[in-house]
Amino acid sequence: MILKDSLVVAQHELKLEIRNKNALGGLILYSISTVFVTYLSTEGYIPNNLFAALLWIILLFISINAAGKSFLQTNNGRHLFYFSQVSPQAYILGKHLFTSGLVLVLMVLVSGLCYFLFSPKIESLIFFAITIFLGSLGFALTIGFLSAVAQTASGNFTMVSILSFPVLLPFFLTQIKLLNITLAGFNIDLAYKYIGILCLLNLLVLGLSYILFPYLWRD
Repeated sequence: MILKDSLVVAQHELKLEIRNKNALGGLILYSISTVFVTYLSTEGYIPNNLFAALLWIILLFISINAAGKSFLQTNNGRHLFYFSQVSPQAYILGKHLFTSGLVLVLMVLVSGLCYFLFSPKIESLIFFAITIFLGSLGFALTIGFLSAVAQTASGNFTMVSILSFPVLLPFFLTQIKLLNITLAGFNIDLAYKYIGILCLLNLLVLGLSYILFPYLWRD
């Protein structure tokens, strides 16, 4: 029942996002222009040891813009509608499903552009793709939950930006290390180690949001 309701919430959010073409187009334009400005600033050359850090910095700010407003843009009328139709667990899972999909699409777009423009030497494309996927999921889950907290507290997007950095730091450092492994000196044992850490972090955030969100929902 919860899974079915979550899919309904995610589908509803997707329809609303598609209708609001200006917001979706703005996110895509912001993503492309950020990569293009970086390309112009570096003249198309970034050493492999800097590529991972630069890529995740770009992806972090894109994720904050994409997922950070997921709850803050929900007006009181829509919030009341969800409150009367689905459980808080179904609502938060549906929101996570939608924001994760949106962030993943933007990250695939940005990563593809960076790969095409900067041509980094990647030793394992499979682990590179896994890193992008787990990173997208981690950013979306964490920033989405912080957005829910900010909405309950004051509805201020600035709070999301402030809270995001310390909370996302473990994700950020692990993702950079894992991406560096895929770019040079590939070590499968280390890769599995950092993938395991990212999976545990994602499950931790998902579990906390599932348990704690009903208390925010009541407020």
